[in-house]
Amino acid sequence: METANNLDEAKPIQPISTLELEVKTEDSVKYLIKISNIGEKLNLSTSYKSGLICQEYFSQYDLKTLLENIPFSFKSIEDYFLLLEDTLENNKERKLESKLKKEKNFLILEIPAKLGRIKEIKFIIKEKELTEKEKQDNILEFLDKIYLENQELKKKVSAFQELEKKINVLQTENEKIKEKLEQTQKKYEEENVKQKERIKNLFKDSAIVKLDEKKMINDWIDPYNEKNITSELLFRTSVDGDNAATFHNKCNNKGPTITFIKTTAGKRIGGFTMVSWSSLGNYREDKEAFIFALDTYQKFVQWRNFNYAIYDDSSYGPTFGNGHDLVIASGCKSNTNSYCNSNYSYGFYNSYNLINTGNQQTTFQVADYEVYLIKINK
Repeated sequence: METANNLDEAKPIQPISTLELEVKTEDSVKYLIKISNIGEKLNLSTSYKSGLICQEYFSQYDLKTLLENIPFSFKSIEDYFLLLEDTLENNKERKLESKLKKEKNFLILEIPAKLGRIKEIKFIIKEKELTEKEKQDNILEFLDKIYLENQELKKKVSAFQELEKKINVLQTENEKIKEKLEQTQKKYEEENVKQKERIKNLFKDSAIVKLDEKKMINDWIDPYNEKNITSELLFRTSVDGDNAATFHNKCNNKGPTITFIKTTAGKRIGGFTMVSWSSLGNYREDKEAFIFALDTYQKFVQWRNFNYAIYDDSSYGPTFGNGHDLVIASGCKSNTNSYCNSNYSYGFYNSYNLINTGNQQTTFQVADYEVYLIKINK
């Protein structure tokens, strides 16, 4: 029998299979995207060369990351890979082309999909930072190409002179690249400091959200980091009381909000909506709404009953979903009328409900809840 050490010394797992697709950006630049599954990771890679410009992109996803925005359950990366393979084959038959958007330092791959409410599958492929040696090699490769293509130049210039020319060009370009990299690095560091400070100030003085959870919540609201999100506290039961009318008085017609709830049992849950609360007394549609459980780092998006994202009634506190998936009752700190249900509008995968008690509907008493205005500046 092989020992654990012998097994660890086995050869690395090779890609089970690789998918390739050619995709053009909006300015008609063509990229060959390669998608492969290695072990429990899904890899996406591509490269682009034009003259001295060389860009390489690579991203790696695990199964948890892939399933955050898809209300399906896959047991392995291989299963997810097979879904991609079938989707691309169907798109080929239906003559549907994938799209590629180029942002500052990443590509966004959009693959059309016909999976119930899922209309497309998105991947972010990040630009790989080249080493100094790789940059130099790219410059040499470009110069070699010019040299080989220009036969007349080969006849007129000696080997020594050509080598000297390459070295001079390499030094010049290397200095330019170094200067540009230094400027880019400085700008990145400055932006990174600002980003960290902004996220640190999100949900300032919250009695429920922990500091290390703020980045996760920011990414739930803005998965592609395209927006500058800030927050403002509108309502807190420990200060404003637990009457539903007070909640609506302070939170109605403000804009997007996020609600954080802590139960007397210590569970931390909540919900986000782009729709303003307004006491209309009916259900509201919001395709960007979601609910979540902070303790298990889970975000739950809608998978059916899309016109029932929130229930906006003056006699209720924040309420999400048809059924309801999550409802905060008036007087929630002194009663157990608040509750959560499973799978009415939001997909809970293998969990029974937000606080996962094993029952379809579970009531709870609120220790405190907060509502923050979400300010989104693109």
